[in-house]
Amino acid sequence: MQKNILSILFVVAMLFVISCEDTRLDNISLPKLYIPQSGEVEQVIFRTGEPFVLRLGVTKTGHDEVQVPATAIVNIKSEAELNVYNLNNNTNYRRLPDDCFHVSVTSLNFSRESRVEFVNITIDYNTVAALPDFDETNSEQYVIPVELVQASIEVNEEKTFSFIKPLIRDPFIYFRGLQSSITIEPTALNADYRQNLILDIDFPNIWNISVDLEVDPSLVAVYNAANGTHFSLLPAETYTISPNPAVIANGRNSVFSTVTIDAVKTDFDEFLLPITIGNTSKFEGEPGRNIHYLAVSKPAPRLSREGWTIHDYSSHQLSDGGGVTMILNSETGSFWHSSWSPPSEPPHHATIDMQKEVLVTHIEIRRRNGNAGTRIGSFHISSDGINFTQIGIFDMPASDAGNPFWLFKVASTRGRYLKIVVDSTHAMISEVHARGTDE
Repeated sequence: MQKNILSILFVVAMLFVISCEDTRLDNISLPKLYIPQSGEVEQVIFRTGEPFVLRLGVTKTGHDEVQVPATAIVNIKSEAELNVYNLNNNTNYRRLPDDCFHVSVTSLNFSRESRVEFVNITIDYNTVAALPDFDETNSEQYVIPVELVQASIEVNEEKTFSFIKPLIRDPFIYFRGLQSSITIEPTALNADYRQNLILDIDFPNIWNISVDLEVDPSLVAVYNAANGTHFSLLPAETYTISPNPAVIANGRNSVFSTVTIDAVKTDFDEFLLPITIGNTSKFEGEPGRNIHYLAVSKPAPRLSREGWTIHDYSSHQLSDGGGVTMILNSETGSFWHSSWSPPSEPPHHATIDMQKEVLVTHIEIRRRNGNAGTRIGSFHISSDGINFTQIGIFDMPASDAGNPFWLFKVASTRGRYLKIVVDSTHAMISEVHARGTDE
């Protein structure tokens, strides 16, 4: 009985299989050919001294189950054919002359398994650049007009044309970033600080390109004049650059070199290290991107304010903030407000007696909480409280969001009396700190 039941189930299963039609391929598209780099293709070509070969791919789509062999021909349109295309498509392409390029193979053969075949187009960039009306941006729309024709299988009609538009460029070496900064903690002991510099190229590299990294001291003054800064040149004994020269290896398009700063040997100051692309084994540094400015800051620790007093001041409003002595009390809710009853006109000033000669390198200001009315002014220092020398200026933004204390580098100067001059309508300062050394 059990044997008969099993036989019946087997027959039913076989009838079900026979009656079911295989529809797995019903919704799978048949293969097509197309040019992925279709439409207008801006091809940047670098004058490296080596031949430039563009590998233009033609792709066969489709599921593995429906792949078939295929053939196709890639045609370079004649000038007459291109003129017809321009007329029909409202374009203004101009065909590159035949002596500007060469196509090695125009017939493509796809096996059942192959998905991409290539046409190699060798472009003579010197001949292109010598055309009378060719410019760097190729504004005259010179192209190599490529068309996919005579295919043995269906083609994607929207991707049968490729207009190769050459843009000729000189090969350069350049810094990936033009500025960076390192801040050394005042308490750093036996610590090294490092900054990587990355050199890049944009062209295919078949060489080992050696690049000397050089420091140009004259660029510090140039940078300071352009940016209103007061950087000093980072002393040579405080840093190393390695590797130097840096080598962009064959097949690579970048390399990095590391600047290592010895924190112990670095004084309290603001330094600049202008690193340039110097001698190279091949090609040159790109103008405008051949200098990297590394700013190195080692702010001195805050000086103790114990015993500090106010030597003199222009005015203050005792009923608002608590008076000028509040800038030394470490209470951020109190502040010095210049007099508004009776009214006082800028400039306003407050002079701090630090009780002894100290070296001042930086000054910190915290404005009145929630009020950024104090914006611009200057710092002055004196040994006798009478004859002052300006050592820096400040220009604070219209908001203190995320930065309650503003740190300003000043010319490192020794003195006992520190004067803050405020050129705003009113002085509204909560705290003043000086950084430096008291040795």
